[in-house]
Amino acid sequence: MWRKFLLLFGIAGVLTGCGTTWNETDSEGLPHGPWIEYSADSVFFSVMEYDHGQKVGQETIYYARDTAIYIQRHWAYDSTNSYTELNGAYYHFQPNGVPVMEGFYRFGQPDSTVLHYDKEGEVRIEGQYDVGVKTGIWYYYDKAGSLTKTINYTDHPQGWQEDLKHGVYTYYAGGIQPAYQVEWFHESKIRDSILDTTSYGLLLQEGVIDTSQYLP
Repeated sequence: MWRKFLLLFGIAGVLTGCGTTWNETDSEGLPHGPWIEYSADSVFFSVMEYDHGQKVGQETIYYARDTAIYIQRHWAYDSTNSYTELNGAYYHFQPNGVPVMEGFYRFGQPDSTVLHYDKEGEVRIEGQYDVGVKTGIWYYYDKAGSLTKTINYTDHPQGWQEDLKHGVYTYYAGGIQPAYQVEWFHESKIRDSILDTTSYGLLLQEGVIDTSQYLP
């Protein structure tokens, strides 16, 4: 307990200097002002701002071992529902500073462009959200940066879930040539077609396409 206490305020001094007052509460005992807190396992600690018990503005979560940034996100107060929720830019990093994901939140839901990276920091997935729902064309890349697949998320039925197949899936060979396309509607296959025989054969050999799943 004392070790965590010393680490907590030692880190506060390193991050912001000794002039800042931390972890104060208002007259009702709610967090108010600059705040630092550790995760239950002490692996991470968060630096944030509270406004009478509600998170506001930027929150930065650090790896406790070396104070490298783990997550950086933004909070805003929702007057309609009387609570704060994620609203603004969102970044997630590996311990070495390489990005894992970057995106944007609106009304507590992912919104706008999102990028997912591999451990080398190369973009593997790029897509769009519309207040928590995938929309438009999503792009999937291999380690070399070549396009391997696109999914067109359009006309989602009510109650659609991300783990259910829906939309037009297009598979690419060599990042250029569209080889195979299949259209799903809420887990039901509507149609599929081979767009290029040679490229389709290469994808079969590489195991990218499972014929038992996609072909009649």
